[in-house]
Amino acid sequence: TTLATALTKKYKAATLAVCPDRLTPMLPIWFPTTEDGEVESLGHLLTYVHPEEATVIRHIATTGKYPDRGFLGYKNGESRFAHPEYTDEQVADLLQKLTEMADYIFVEANANRFDDVFSRVAWAQAAIRILVRAPGPGDEVFFRAQGKLINETGGCEIWQVLNHPVGDVFLPGEEALEHWGGADVIIPYAASVKEAYFEGRMTDCLGSRR
Repeated sequence: TTLATALTKKYKAATLAVCPDRLTPMLPIWFPTTEDGEVESLGHLLTYVHPEEATVIRHIATTGKYPDRGFLGYKNGESRFAHPEYTDEQVADLLQKLTEMADYIFVEANANRFDDVFSRVAWAQAAIRILVRAPGPGDEVFFRAQGKLINETGGCEIWQVLNHPVGDVFLPGEEALEHWGGADVIIPYAASVKEAYFEGRMTDCLGSRR
């Protein structure tokens, strides 16, 4: 969301953030004050076969401040059983349609992306893969287990982003940076993210140290 906002602000680019996670729907987090009927679900969009551009646009949520920045995700209360299952071909078709409509598409792949159709297809087609990491044992265990699959780039770029600890949470940020050999982008963690969440500002741009 931060990178999408920066691209929209600085370069007037049309950006789209997509979160296919059905366990933690993002629409109520992105738009906490929006009524349920005011936004459409990604799951509903995926019930269409070869959706028309007008149909896709109707399902994209936007903010008045940055109308060229859109969001696709699931609504509050939805689960994996709320909509029919979709196929790799449906996801690939939708992603192709989205790339024709926006300059940049950001898909938040699930941690279990190889079990999730949308995340798996988006991961395979990505021009750039952004790995968001947080210092701590859980992150290290996950990336050690997934390292081989993550590094099979298929010719795409990999950016490493560190959620750096600040304020009321201590995590070994500097030690992690040294261990990982640095990061391409460092963004604030904990205090600023928590404040944005409670104030309903998750679509705002957070600061970056790089």
